[in-house]
Amino acid sequence: MSNFCLKSVLIFTLVISSFLLLSTPVYAARTINSATLNGSSSVTVAPSASITARVTVTTTAIGGPNWFSTSWDISGANCVNHANHSIAGTYSESFTITAPGSPGTYNVSFIAWQDDACSSGASNTFTLTGGIIVSSPTPTPGATPTPGATPTPGASPTSSSSSGSDTGSSTTVIYPSTTLNIQGLVFWGTASISQGVINSVEYSLDEGNSWSQASPKDEKFDESQEDYTFSPPSAFTSGTHKIITKAKSSDNVYTLSANYAVLIFTITPPKVTLDEISPNPTKNQTPTLSGTATSSFLKIATVQISLDEGKTWFLAELAGNKFSLTAQLLEDGNYPVKAKAFDEAGNTGESETEIMIIDTIPPIIGGNVTALGSQILIPDSSGTIRTIAGAQNTIIMSMRGGVTEATLDVENKTFALAPIEDTNLWSGKIEFYKEGQKPAKIIAIDGAGNTIERNLSPFLIEKSGSVINSKDNTPLKSAQVTLYLFETTSNTWVIWEGSTFGQKNPQETNEDGNYSYIAPPGRYYLEVKALGFRTMNSEIFDLANNTTLVATFPLFPNPRIALRLPILGELNFVIPLPLYFAQTLNKNELWKHQQTSDSLEFGIKKGIKLPDFSLANFQSKIISPSDYKDRSLVLTFLSIWAPASIEQTLILNEASQLLNENQSILAIFLQDSPGEVETFMKRGHYDFDTVVDKNGITTADYQISTLPQHLFIDREGTIYDTFIGVLSKQELLEKLKSLD
Repeated sequence: MSNFCLKSVLIFTLVISSFLLLSTPVYAARTINSATLNGSSSVTVAPSASITARVTVTTTAIGGPNWFSTSWDISGANCVNHANHSIAGTYSESFTITAPGSPGTYNVSFIAWQDDACSSGASNTFTLTGGIIVSSPTPTPGATPTPGATPTPGASPTSSSSSGSDTGSSTTVIYPSTTLNIQGLVFWGTASISQGVINSVEYSLDEGNSWSQASPKDEKFDESQEDYTFSPPSAFTSGTHKIITKAKSSDNVYTLSANYAVLIFTITPPKVTLDEISPNPTKNQTPTLSGTATSSFLKIATVQISLDEGKTWFLAELAGNKFSLTAQLLEDGNYPVKAKAFDEAGNTGESETEIMIIDTIPPIIGGNVTALGSQILIPDSSGTIRTIAGAQNTIIMSMRGGVTEATLDVENKTFALAPIEDTNLWSGKIEFYKEGQKPAKIIAIDGAGNTIERNLSPFLIEKSGSVINSKDNTPLKSAQVTLYLFETTSNTWVIWEGSTFGQKNPQETNEDGNYSYIAPPGRYYLEVKALGFRTMNSEIFDLANNTTLVATFPLFPNPRIALRLPILGELNFVIPLPLYFAQTLNKNELWKHQQTSDSLEFGIKKGIKLPDFSLANFQSKIISPSDYKDRSLVLTFLSIWAPASIEQTLILNEASQLLNENQSILAIFLQDSPGEVETFMKRGHYDFDTVVDKNGITTADYQISTLPQHLFIDREGTIYDTFIGVLSKQELLEKLKSLD
């Protein structure tokens, strides 16, 4: 990609980001609708009493729907970190607050926050004016037995009821008792006393640390036996919970703590089951998904369905315990379907994932790019991709049609490809160890079991360069080969950063004296050193394209002096030579041994009529080759995911401004969405004929492999020439001119 293109994309991204930030209106993402204290708008309590506050909040998707904490304020702010709510909706949370320690009337206010620390994303402030009245505590009278009196034991408590009485010889205290039952999350029971009347019933969710009032079923506590009910405002999360109840008589006598009614129950998450997807695979692009959601205690509030493993959720219709969703128009592909249900307390349960296969088209193989590190490998004029032994190449390929499995077969070796998440791209690593030309094909299988094969550009693994002893042509092991690059910004020679391009530099020759490089465009020279041998440098050379360097370096041994001494015998000394005695290799030797690729009948043939197609442009007009009759045409295949295609788009736009009335440019974007391509063209202010082949049906007819790829069509509609790779503006215009 050219620097100009990169800068344009960066500047555009900054401009758009700034525009969005400045133009997006601010909405409240959290709004407190109501708040209660012990179930009421005001409460009278003793000093420092615990009070159950219940706050109801509506969150919206605009601005972020998170509600993670709530602050309450009487005479100073306090933060409560409760259950997290991150989906737009209406939720309630209950928590304990503490009344002031002095009698009086107090206001209490609440704020909902988007984080866990009550520090960002404040909602409105909801205030209960005069919500807390603190009065002096009233002692609970107890029995005052006559000295020496022996109290009569009360009734033994049961698991769901309690009663008791103490009888003295002169004073009798009658204690009320209660029973407790549950249905759903409605609690009910009976409070009774043998003498007197029941004045109230209270329940606690926290082992008696705080109490709330139950309601009489007949609207008033005024008899010796009263049925009561209550529904705690607190949301019961999944797990085990305990509730206790006590009654108070008209004499202000409470149930003995040992005889409180106790109920222990367990809340489980909703159970969600998807109905069998049938038929599957299906050609129906608007299928209806259904299932069942149940909860042991609570009513199911909402059900959502995801078609992408939980990344996006859609609200399902709910009728009793059954839910359903009719999907909008779906493309061919494999959809991981799952459902999740929320009960009234916000507890969540999820179903197992089921794969739904929409099978409207077979697998379709699109364009590809092969790279060695960051270096894109462009096929040569014969359509062959040249690489070197031992290097790990990466291939990225576009595929449509719900592909679930793909492999690349090169000669007799198979390389697995893996999908790139949230795209229609697949990638894999391929590595070769033997030189020679190797045909390649891609095999793709979709979720319905349909299989397709297509030939790709063949690979030519170049013969490695070598370092040898000039005297006997034997290979030199452990010689050091270093590639130097002329750095234009500093006007200095530096060691080329091979790791960026998937290669080692410097390299040490193996037992066969081999080394190998593929170098991108630039100015270079090679240096070869070996112990006991004269250093050899290549001449400086310039590369206009990616080029394999496979020269043979014959190193000359350093001069030796032999001395014959008495007793010691003959001694040999190697004379080290200064650097200026280094030998030079002619630069033409660097690619003298490059192999010639064989013709493997790859790519569309020249001299044939252009195959027909019908594709829509952004104005919904159908474009076909006949629209360019009697005109010279360059037909270019691109994809916005391919870096070289981005660079080529800029050049096509510049060239389009220089065409005469008998020349045209048409770009076909393969397996891109029309919306993405239209945005890309508008963003770059590109103005030349463009259509989108969303599924990539033209790739097979035109035998498109590496992108970008160009076909030059004469005025009779015949394919005159083909080219793979990025064409400069001058090259493109010259090729078009040759058709006139």
